[in-house]
Amino acid sequence: MVNLATVNYLPELQQYEAQIPRLEDGWWPTGGAVNPAADSGLMNWQASLLANRTAFLKKVIDDAGLGAAAVPLVTLNAAAARLTGSYRFASTDANTPASGVAGTLEVIAASANAVNQMAMDSASTRMWTRFWNGTVWSAWSEIWRTTGVSGSLGASGWQPLPSGLILQWGAASLMVTNTLFSTVGVAVTFPTTFPTACRQVIASVSGPVGEAAQILAAAYGLGTTGTTIALARMFGDNGGATETTQVSYLAIGH
Repeated sequence: MVNLATVNYLPELQQYEAQIPRLEDGWWPTGGAVNPAADSGLMNWQASLLANRTAFLKKVIDDAGLGAAAVPLVTLNAAAARLTGSYRFASTDANTPASGVAGTLEVIAASANAVNQMAMDSASTRMWTRFWNGTVWSAWSEIWRTTGVSGSLGASGWQPLPSGLILQWGAASLMVTNTLFSTVGVAVTFPTTFPTACRQVIASVSGPVGEAAQILAAAYGLGTTGTTIALARMFGDNGGATETTQVSYLAIGH
């Protein structure tokens, strides 16, 4: 029975062995320390060389950030985080892209002065990127998220963007007098409220057919909940008759 307390283990060197020898007939089946020239440790020779290869490959994986040696980074500004590889970071690490975020970090280094980091939140689909120019890191820029950006894609709806910008669209109907230069306005309520401000509204006549070239549409009084769309007839005077006109709008805000 083997006494495990007295077992000696093969040394493992972090080097890649180019060749593994084949055991041949006539060799002495010796154990102990590997020294082929002295016919010592021949039964351990192959295993020793394979162990060296394994240790070498493990170091390559660890240096690329895929092994336990890469956990934790502690700070995403570390010199190690400028080496090409895949890393993991904790929410308590320094220089993370957002407060409370933990996840994985992909690093691509074109050179010592050109390094890109891409951070991915392990609890959502949010992603950020930044750039090292050899002196300082740029600010983190969020490039993708799906959580918190769902909208409503109906005939009247809205869509938040990762940057915080919100697009809204809708339509309104109002009676227009067919007298040249007559004007009329209608208040429209946005599908959802802009949290901060509405920055622009683009309005256009969408019907009836043929009216788009005769009626000018414009928006004024931009608010977080709505605006007023005004129509002015520029052509098509037919003596004061009225007709229903449809207006479509696109509102941009945040």
